[in-house]
Formats: sequence, structure tokens, C-alpha cells
Amino acid sequence: MVIGHLQGLRRDPRYRESYLVLIIESNYSFVNSSYLARMAKKPEYEPVIVYSKDPKDRGRPGVWTTNQSKEVSVDVLQKLLSSDNIHFADNMVGKNLERDKKELLQQLRVFRRESKEPPNVFTERKQVLTGKVATGSNGYKKDDLCMSLLIGVSTTEDIRRDNLFIFLSNSRGLTLT
Repeated sequence: MVIGHLQGLRRDPRYRESYLVLIIESNYSFVNSSYLARMAKKPEYEPVIVYSKDPKDRGRPGVWTTNQSKEVSVDVLQKLLSSDNIHFADNMVGKNLERDKKELLQQLRVFRRESKEPPNVFTERKQVLTGKVATGSNGYKKDDLCMSLLIGVSTTEDIRRDNLFIFLSNSRGLTLT
């Protein structure tokens, strides 16, 4: 899916020469995010910057989300939504934009704070943020689009302060606001 999106961006004349910033959620495995990062760095997709927010500062690609980072992300998104400072771009690229917009809005509607039962009486109840919804037969509806938005809004300021991003922006005559 990500590679297909990169291909779509590179086919679009508006984004053919743009620097693309790839932010990968790495909660399950830095091996998977490393593989995706290598795929994205192929010459036909360059220039691509793969963002790293490695909790152990090893430079591994991707972002590791925790309940604490989700709380921060939710706060940022709430401020953006309440001040009407976030919207769907007119020039979005994707296979089925209307379906994806509807799905994102649905995922945002069900994203919530949930109380998790402790595994035993000696452990405290845990509060988590999730958008996953049980659908029966041990299945669940995912919250991937919602999490992508949360990770995107929470990492934007970090990326804008990143020395490489500043250098690339300045070299193209862009002003960071």
C-alpha cells in the first residue's frame, strides 16, 4: 500500500520532484519498518526522507507509539480540530479518496479512552487510547488511518525542527512558518 502511494505521488507532476517524508509506525517490528524504508529508498521514489523516532536512539526507521505518545498526539489533533486548522487537502493523492476520507472520519468517531482489565488482582486497571472495534468472530475494525493522522500531526513539529529538513527547505528557498 505504501509503495503504491509512493508510485502515485511520483506519477503526479505536482509531486514528481518533491521531497517525501515517510513516517512508519514501528510498534510491531523495526525489521518490518526497515524493510519498508529500504523499499521506499529505491531510486524511482527518491528523494525520500524516512523519519526515525527510535526510543533507543539507534537510528532505526519509524515511530514507536506508546499510550503517552498517543495522549500527546490526541491533544495536538484536538487543538487543530477545535481551531479549524486541519482539513482535507484539495490536491490529495490516492486510489479511492472519498472512501478513505469516510473511513478516516469513522475511525475518528470511535477513537476513545478504554479501560483494560488487569491480568490479575495485583495489577492496576490500565487506560488506553484505541480506535479498534470488535466486529465479532474474533475480528476487529482497525484504526490505521486514525493512527496515521495522529502520528503525522504529532511528528510534524519534530520534522520541521530537524536539521536535515531545515537544510533541504532552505536549499529550495522555502520559508518555514
